[in-house]
Amino acid sequence: VRGSVEEGDHTVFVAEVVGAGIHREGDQLLLESTGWQYGG
Repeated sequence: VRGSVEEGDHTVFVAEVVGAGIHREGDQLLLESTGWQYGG
């Protein structure tokens, strides 16, 4: 974590990615298959 910003009752954290990879096994995760609703 490189830093954070607090506003009201929320905290936003800023991070630095130090490693990443790709795993291509399985189907992609789609928002419509999660049952979640996006309110934006």
